[in-house]
Amino acid sequence: MIKLSAFLISIGAIWSCKNTDDSITPQISNSLTQISTNDLDLPEPSGLCTFLSERFLSVSDADGMIRVIDLTGQVTETIDIQGVDLEGIAFNDSNSTIYTVDESKGNLTAYTTSGDILKEWQIIQGGNSGLEGCTVDSENGIIYMVKQRSPGQLFSFNLADETLITIELNFDEDFSGIYYNDSDELLWILSDQSKTIYLCDTSGEVIRSYTHDIDQAEGITIDNALNRIYLVSDSKSRIYVFEKPL
Repeated sequence: MIKLSAFLISIGAIWSCKNTDDSITPQISNSLTQISTNDLDLPEPSGLCTFLSERFLSVSDADGMIRVIDLTGQVTETIDIQGVDLEGIAFNDSNSTIYTVDESKGNLTAYTTSGDILKEWQIIQGGNSGLEGCTVDSENGIIYMVKQRSPGQLFSFNLADETLITIELNFDEDFSGIYYNDSDELLWILSDQSKTIYLCDTSGEVIRSYTHDIDQAEGITIDNALNRIYLVSDSKSRIYVFEKPL
């Protein structure tokens, strides 16, 4: 098992970008249509991604474990990675690597599917209002992450050369999840405070937004074949299924 606790990101390779308008950008939102919901047998789920065939991965910030979940919400496997404050999860199906972000540590960690650590990167200083979600662009080897608030930020981390691009987000006051859709190369960014999902380009510019009524939605993933959006609620321990707008 390999664990790197030092900063592996060279200072000269980190860029920071910020939108010129510091105010919250008003958005015209459309409501999503809910299809179904299922209970989850795990405490305080935070983060959601698809995993292999017709399954999901989720993490719990209550017990530091990864759960494999079927489409009905039943836990089929538990992977104990001894996490501390896990808030996001992603799976790279091109090399079968799991990625998590830990809010209290401010780090990104890569694991095998059995839970062995492959590598760890310090992204930001740990603490409250820190890293809240992650997602992977498998084709280009990029991990996208969001920071919750103060300020809200979007991170683009290149796994090959370990460069980090930081973009300040000002279209909402809170960010709780993120999903990269490889079919259109766009990001879906979740805010649990405003109960809104923002469709953005990879530089964080909002294209459109969608509202929902889920309390403490802290994870999002999409099935393009079925045109489904899946949200997971931390407070309700439930997974919600919505129609994906065409």
